[in-house]
Amino acid sequence: MVAGGLLGAPAASEAAFVPQTTTDYDTDDDGLIDITTLAQLDAIRYDLDGNGIIADADDAAAYLRAFPGRKTDAPNPNGCDGNGDGTPANACIGYELMDDLDFDENGDGMITAAGDPTWWNGGAGWTPIGGVTHASFGAITNYTGTFEGNGNSISNLYINRAIDGDAAYNLLGLFTGVDGSAGRIRGVDLLNPQVSITRSGTVSSDRLTYVATLTGYIGPGARVDGSRVVGGAVTFRQGAGRNSVNYVGCLAGRAYGTSSNRAVISASGTSCAVNVNVPLRLADGRNIANVGGLVGASFSGLYIIASYATGDVSCRGTGLMSCGGMIGEMRGPAAPSHISSSYATGNVLSDLNTRPYTIPGADPDDCGQQSNNAAYYTGALAGFQNTGSITDSYATGRVTSPLRDVRCPFVVVGGLVGRSDDGQNTGEGNGATITNSYWDKVTTGLDHIGFGRETRREVGAHTTAELQMPTTYGATSSDR
Repeated sequence: MVAGGLLGAPAASEAAFVPQTTTDYDTDDDGLIDITTLAQLDAIRYDLDGNGIIADADDAAAYLRAFPGRKTDAPNPNGCDGNGDGTPANACIGYELMDDLDFDENGDGMITAAGDPTWWNGGAGWTPIGGVTHASFGAITNYTGTFEGNGNSISNLYINRAIDGDAAYNLLGLFTGVDGSAGRIRGVDLLNPQVSITRSGTVSSDRLTYVATLTGYIGPGARVDGSRVVGGAVTFRQGAGRNSVNYVGCLAGRAYGTSSNRAVISASGTSCAVNVNVPLRLADGRNIANVGGLVGASFSGLYIIASYATGDVSCRGTGLMSCGGMIGEMRGPAAPSHISSSYATGNVLSDLNTRPYTIPGADPDDCGQQSNNAAYYTGALAGFQNTGSITDSYATGRVTSPLRDVRCPFVVVGGLVGRSDDGQNTGEGNGATITNSYWDKVTTGLDHIGFGRETRREVGAHTTAELQMPTTYGATSSDR
């Protein structure tokens, strides 16, 4: 039985007496179940593979409240019959929005207990669709079907949660995650979403949190295509405690793909603000944040194609951070991540109370005395590029940081990328490359990549006027 739904499941016995009617919830016969209400959107949590077949009796009864009179028996529940032959292969494969949806029930522009009682949920707001656990701790139950937006919008998504650091994994967004080769989110617009998360608690080993508006996680084989987040904000704060690892982005928190099953973000964009505050407990633990205007980080195998991020990104505190206008960190030697034909124009702020690499008894200006627990990478496009490629992309957002003039491996600020590794400087990385990519040295305020000697062709800082005349680009680089 699925917990967290707002539909209120009746007794299990009710499911047995639901008449087998022929109400068609796939009116266009494309194998996608029609969504016209927020209650139906909420009911997806009972059918995470999107086939319309719910095995648990209590979950099925709750699902039927959102889809009254629907056909419940296989092979084509909900009327799914894409080719008209009723075979299982043509049963439901997911859901599609047929109209705009709005969580602001009374239209006053705010989500409140009085005005929006259905989705207020005691102040916590929306319960993400899917599971929150990792394979090491239990079954992964992210969404694995298609979610088609058809260009429709979901307005005023509201999530406001204080989470306990003892939880091994927390995935937060409209969906906890989208996973698998059949996992697709496409053509969805989120308008003015508000996601605010505070994490606390101290544990002996790292605990992970993925925070975003659309999906906390994009897994191997899964895709987000043609989707946008317009306005709104994502806010994350690490409260008391330590040993947290956090991935925060506007569209997605973290992505992970493999060499054979990549994760993909294509033709998508964001304009929401991302605000993160993570303190560091250097003496007895660490707190980490990877923060980006589009996605917090890629652990491995993410392809970002023809996408953009225009919202401002703010990273505050003294933790170990990678902060970028589009992505905080690109990692994964086994399956490199790639950015192509994309751009970031939002401002990026790194605001520290103290220099993160200062440790007791160390010279604050000596890079050789840095602690492994303290580092800060900030760039207008990406914070840290450990591996993979950036191609045909650019950034114009202002980069503001008290560390903008510091140039050492673990504390760096750059116009396009904070730190980029090719293995020559540090012995790390897997041949990070940047090709045909630029940044505006006037608007970013920087004329260099923070740190790195990665392979480059046609890479460098240009004035706004030069960027407006592409024929003036030269092969010279101002990255050092």
